[in-house]
Amino acid sequence: MATMILGGACPCLPHGVIESIRLQSKQAGYDTDDALVTVATVTGTRHRMLCQIKHGVTFTKSDEAFVQSLLSAWTDFNTPDRYVPEHDAIAIATGPQSAKVIDHVRPLLEWARHCDSAAEFISKVDTKDFSSGPKREFIDTVRSILSKTDSPPADDTSLWRFLRTLHLLSYDFDVQHSQHEALMLTMLATAKAPDCPESPQGLWTQILDLTRAFNQTAGTITRQTLESALPPALKQAFPGSARILQATSLVRLREHSEYTLQRISSELVAGVSLERRLVIDRAIDLLEQSQVLVITGDAGDGKSVVAKLGIKRVIDSGTPVFCFRVEEFDEPHIHQALTKMGVEDNLSTLSARFALLPRKVLFVDSVERLFELQSRDAFAQLLSAIAT
Repeated sequence: MATMILGGACPCLPHGVIESIRLQSKQAGYDTDDALVTVATVTGTRHRMLCQIKHGVTFTKSDEAFVQSLLSAWTDFNTPDRYVPEHDAIAIATGPQSAKVIDHVRPLLEWARHCDSAAEFISKVDTKDFSSGPKREFIDTVRSILSKTDSPPADDTSLWRFLRTLHLLSYDFDVQHSQHEALMLTMLATAKAPDCPESPQGLWTQILDLTRAFNQTAGTITRQTLESALPPALKQAFPGSARILQATSLVRLREHSEYTLQRISSELVAGVSLERRLVIDRAIDLLEQSQVLVITGDAGDGKSVVAKLGIKRVIDSGTPVFCFRVEEFDEPHIHQALTKMGVEDNLSTLSARFALLPRKVLFVDSVERLFELQSRDAFAQLLSAIAT
């Protein structure tokens, strides 16, 4: 709800505007029914995220909450009028997850999203020194659970297609000293109107109250009804004009990223390109394991091409990617660099908007030219914002 009010991005789905949030959507025919979020992209395509919320899940076949969530997701996945796998996503949102889930299960789902076929995915999972025991154990667990349903059996292809659309989200809102609540309060503080006297904590409390009210009535809130549904303090803090500005900034970032990638030619000459699948696969695997990936090589080796083709696969998996050239940061302040790109939001506001997304990627092309810049201050400010 807060993300919709602030004009932010929805996790697991492509860049777009949140059109509606339906809470307790069982009555609408969904088995994954805690929340149904609909997002519209600039092309007019609509994407849905079906979300099940569970406070504590172990992701094992002895965990009844996980078993029921997975079976519900499988039923929705196999019901075409509810779910389009090419456009939609299913999320299981939980509290803090174990190291085993973070290190093995979530990367496994990213493997599924980045593989070109079921055969490639299963081969990766089965490769002894490439995969791991916990990954293979999770695949066996999913197969075992799905074998209990009357829906179509989970062969390799359907299992791969299902896991491609499944996301595990983790938030710690219900624990003391919550990091995600702190991020939310920072987001509210940076986004609220300067003349709003309400504290971020007060605004957060009102957003929670609004969400509870809609949840109790299995209600739906849309872009059209949002303004009338907001209490006065939230209207003052986040006027409609501010949401338009926020949406415009996101569009500008997306357009700029597309232009940056378009400038990188992936062909040697028209119609001729090199096969780079193995190195691209390796780059994506390394990106899933580390927060920073540097692609090195001699001039003309195709470093930028590897990055471009890998990024396209990451974007196709639903992960937001922001692309820049290093010379764009040849400015004394990051705000000047963003303004030249047509982005009016400041860096702290942009950072706050994406703080709750579980995964996002920043690509800077030609970073080896950093020391050729007259000023590296803007780039240093960008790195500082990422670090915090």
